[in-house]
Amino acid sequence: MRKILVGVDGSEASVKAVRMAGELAAKNDARLVLFHAIFPNLLSPAVYPELVKQLEKEERAASDRLVAEVVEKAGVKALSPEVRMVTGAAPETIADVAATDDDVWMVVVGSHGRNAALRVLLGSTPDRLIHICQKPVLVVR
Repeated sequence: MRKILVGVDGSEASVKAVRMAGELAAKNDARLVLFHAIFPNLLSPAVYPELVKQLEKEERAASDRLVAEVVEKAGVKALSPEVRMVTGAAPETIADVAATDDDVWMVVVGSHGRNAALRVLLGSTPDRLIHICQKPVLVVR
């Protein structure tokens, strides 16, 4: 079955991207796969093992709530989207999965996300995906 990968960061643009991807998935008999990137923890697990475990647990719970909220707002719950949480850079992870999975039909992302400061420093997720992704990328405004 074909898959549509969607980047989710909780922004209004990502809600629109999930909604659009859901419509495309429903019309084209495709599976919806939502990606949410968790910023890597910079503390040393060797020095602060319990604190790192607690922070990772809290980050995962917050990410689960964020994705559930986006799924609800976008109205795609009935499609039973698969959710993948990744640690690190979303564009590279999504592009790697798209390149290695022959079932991936396209990638969908919102035009701008929540973190304007990181966008200034690192560039935006859509910009990066357009340059590195081997599959079609749809940017939703």
